[in-house]
Amino acid sequence: MLIKLQGRRIDDTTGGNAGVEPRLSLILVSANAAKIMGLYPRKGALAVGSDADNVLLDPRHRKIVRAAELHEADYTPWEGRDLAA
Repeated sequence: MLIKLQGRRIDDTTGGNAGVEPRLSLILVSANAAKIMGLYPRKGALAVGSDADNVLLDPRHRKIVRAAELHEADYTPWEGRDLAA
């Protein structure tokens, strides 16, 4: 339990629910979100010196979240939700 309390910022806080696999489809980090959270330009920018954690996501490709198809837990709070895959 103490490990979940160690974070002080949004980027070093440990997640608290099962279902890490569909999180990208639930929240997309953008330049504006990074600015709001005080992470820009380290995050949210394609520039020299910024973190290179880029992901291409096709929002037209849809998938229903099923706990049986996930890897880290046998349940998910996102069960049945239609998300971009």
